[in-house]
Amino acid sequence: MNNNREKIYLAALLHDIGKFYQRADSKLLKDYTEEHLERMKSLVCPENEFGGFGYQHAWWTYKFLLDQKGIFDHIRENGEDIFKVEINSETNQDNLVNLAIY
Repeated sequence: MNNNREKIYLAALLHDIGKFYQRADSKLLKDYTEEHLERMKSLVCPENEFGGFGYQHAWWTYKFLLDQKGIFDHIRENGEDIFKVEINSETNQDNLVNLAIY
């Protein structure tokens, strides 16, 4: 995927998958309490006017990518990983996963 526009299109599509994933899960955001998931909530979900997490679909995109890690970690292009889902990803590294969740 050499074209930056194609990367943005794919990241936008993956970002919106979080909206579907959120609605398909019977749990609520607050029910996921693992430390790395809590940390990601604070990174990608700004506090809203009610004191809760806003833009929760961004976190759900991360959860989707994490749950499907076994698939995404094997996607390669020209011998290089293009998706590398890391549990403790707090970097601002330019990659499709970060582009999709932020």
